[in-house]
Amino acid sequence: MHFLTASRTVSAGSAHGQDMTDNSEYIFIGGAARTGTTLLQSLICALPDTGAFLPESVPVKLLIDSFDKIAAHDERFNKVFFGEAGAEAALKHALDGLLSNIQAEGSTRYKVLKHPAATPLFSDIGNLLGTRAHFICTLRDPRDAIASMVEWGRRASEQGRFHWFARRDTEKLCRYFLSFYGPVFAQKNSAPITTVKYEDLVAAPEATLSGFVSKLGYEPDVLSRENRTEWGTVDLSATGPVGDATSPLYGKDVSASRVGAHADILTETEIAEIEACCEEFMERFGYERSATLKTSKGNLPLDRFIGLRGPLTQTVRTEEQKSLDRASQEISLLTEQIAQKEDENAKLRMAIKSSKSPLALAIFIYTFIRRKLQKR
Repeated sequence: MHFLTASRTVSAGSAHGQDMTDNSEYIFIGGAARTGTTLLQSLICALPDTGAFLPESVPVKLLIDSFDKIAAHDERFNKVFFGEAGAEAALKHALDGLLSNIQAEGSTRYKVLKHPAATPLFSDIGNLLGTRAHFICTLRDPRDAIASMVEWGRRASEQGRFHWFARRDTEKLCRYFLSFYGPVFAQKNSAPITTVKYEDLVAAPEATLSGFVSKLGYEPDVLSRENRTEWGTVDLSATGPVGDATSPLYGKDVSASRVGAHADILTETEIAEIEACCEEFMERFGYERSATLKTSKGNLPLDRFIGLRGPLTQTVRTEEQKSLDRASQEISLLTEQIAQKEDENAKLRMAIKSSKSPLALAIFIYTFIRRKLQKR
């Protein structure tokens, strides 16, 4: 049970004190993880009269989630605490207050908010904010998106942290990917949502976004200027809050280098399984299948995910996470030691192959073995 449905809108009035709304409008950016939402945010923030590049708007989802929990209790309590106007009006008031407090640089017409996990809530947010909310959602070839997730898991392991992406469970990764979109596209939404494909965005960002920026009141070629937005004050380093989620393309100009990258990351079996699980999604949004292998995996229809309030992520208990982190650290250390030994062996082979003097070769082998014994 939750407060809002796509068929019901909330009154604009607030029954709790003074109206806290400002004159800003809000651009909400959604899409599955690893589909270019950060890139899209940076491009939208390049528009005139938009706020600075902000960190992910996690508090918006947490606020709605908290009211969902309240709604699960007896309605008699809700009436006591929220009065005749009801909890929905209280949620609208709270969301208005949260958004009006966003610290943007100066007074801007649009504040740009991104949090992929809030994508399933777009219809709810549209009901709450009405015409002040604008929605745009990224799409991406699920093979490339899931390959990027796998790489995310690999980078985390290299840093001694375990992430469930590293397990390469294609069916769970597909469920996770589709759970961002099912609640949005498997039913009629009260708020219109613009979709952009990652592949189009990186190939021709200005042309791809021209329709959306025109709806906002800008000239279609407003993004054609050479100046791109700064990436704000978000710490994109490996030790920052984004951590292992950082992409090699973060902070750089638009690049199409990752289109089709799944061919170098995923196995043929993994590609076939993803294509089978995401069959409906790929057909609906124009992604061609390429696998020739047969798989036992079946299509996961988008309507299976209707009603979700967030993506289907895999949770790991704290103690288990610590154990997995320790294992990742040990694996990372062993991998480094193996690479070092392979490098030493390669040098020895090269010396043996290139040496023309038996005496020089004997001295090299003696020195090599002596260093090995000293390390022990």
